[in-house]
Amino acid sequence: MEYQDYYDKFYHKVTGVTGVCVYKTAMHGEEYPLTIGQTYNVRYLAMFRSCSRVVLEGDRREYQSHCFKLCENGKPLEITAERFTAPYLRDWHVEDDYRFDKIPRCLNKAAEEYKVHILWTALRGSRKWGYSFPKSDWDIWFLYCHEPKWYDSASKTDAIEQVYEGNIDMVGWDIIKSFEEMKKGNPLILNWLTSRSDWTKDNSFIHELMPLIPQCFDAKTATAYYYNTHIALNDIDYKNCEYSLKQFFYYLRGILSCKWIEEKNSLPPYVYKMYEELLGDSDISHEIRHIWYILTLRVPREGYKVSSQLIDYAKEQANYYKQIALGVSEFKVPDDICKQLDAIAEKTAHRISTE
Repeated sequence: MEYQDYYDKFYHKVTGVTGVCVYKTAMHGEEYPLTIGQTYNVRYLAMFRSCSRVVLEGDRREYQSHCFKLCENGKPLEITAERFTAPYLRDWHVEDDYRFDKIPRCLNKAAEEYKVHILWTALRGSRKWGYSFPKSDWDIWFLYCHEPKWYDSASKTDAIEQVYEGNIDMVGWDIIKSFEEMKKGNPLILNWLTSRSDWTKDNSFIHELMPLIPQCFDAKTATAYYYNTHIALNDIDYKNCEYSLKQFFYYLRGILSCKWIEEKNSLPPYVYKMYEELLGDSDISHEIRHIWYILTLRVPREGYKVSSQLIDYAKEQANYYKQIALGVSEFKVPDDICKQLDAIAEKTAHRISTE
C-alpha cells in the first residue's frame, strides 16, 4: 500500500487548515522535529480512538494534534467526532457492539457457569498487538478467584477455556496459577496485567497487585520468552522458502519485542509504537509499517515480497537475540514478593466469599 492509499483509509483530506506548533512532545514521550511557534499547513486530519492526528504538507510523519493550535480559514478549528472520525473506524462500528455488549455478557456468563469471581480482563492476540482486522477473533484473557473452600477440594482445575458465539475466545487463569507464573517472571501475564481493561476488574485487587508487577519483570527472561515463542518458531529461510506475510510479521514482532526490552527495559507495547520509536524514520521502519498496513487494512497481499534488506536485518537481529536467550537461567522473584502475592491471593479469596 502506498502512502496515499493509507492516508485515504485513515484520514480526511483538508484544505485551508493550518497549525501553529505549541508542543513538540507526543503523549508517549517522543520528541517531534517541530519548531515552537511556527505555522504549518495541514494536509490530513483524523480522530482515532485514543487521540487525533494530523499530517503536514510535505511530511509523511503523523503528529498528534495536541501539538498544534489548529485553524481553518483563519478561525479556530474544533475536531469533532461527527466530522473527523477516521474513515476506517466508521466501517468498524461493529467493534463497539462487542466491547460494550457481547464481551461483557460472555464474561458474566463464564463467571456464573464456573462460579468464579473475575478480577481482571485483558485483550490478547492480534487485537491487543494492533494488527487485527474486522473479522479477527476476540481473544480475551481473565484472571479469576474461587471462594476459599474450593481450594481445599481434591479435584480442581486452574484454567478455563470457553469459545462463545461471535468468535469470542476466552481463556481464564485462576489466581494461584496466575501468581505462580508471575513468580517466574512470565512476561505474558505481566503484559496482560498492565494492559488496559475495558471490562470486568476488581479495583481493590488491582490496587494491591500493581506495585508488585515491576518486581516480577526480568529483562533476560522476557527476551528468552519472545525469542522462543515468536522468533525461533518462525525462523526460516525467508529468501528461499515459501511463507505467509503474517508469519513474517510474527517473526518481526518477536524481534521488535526483544529490541524494546533491551533498550527500554520494559514490557513491549503495540507493534506500531515499537517500530516507530526503535527504528525512527528509516527504510526498515517504513517497510515494517507498510507490511502492517497490508495485514490490518485487508489490502491484497498476494505477490508482495519482503525486501532483502529487511530480511537480512531481521536475520541478523534474530541471531543476536538467540545468543542472549541461550544464556538465560531460570528467574525467581524475591521471597518477600512471593509472600506478598500469596497474601493477596488468600485475602482476595476470603474477601469475595464475604461479599
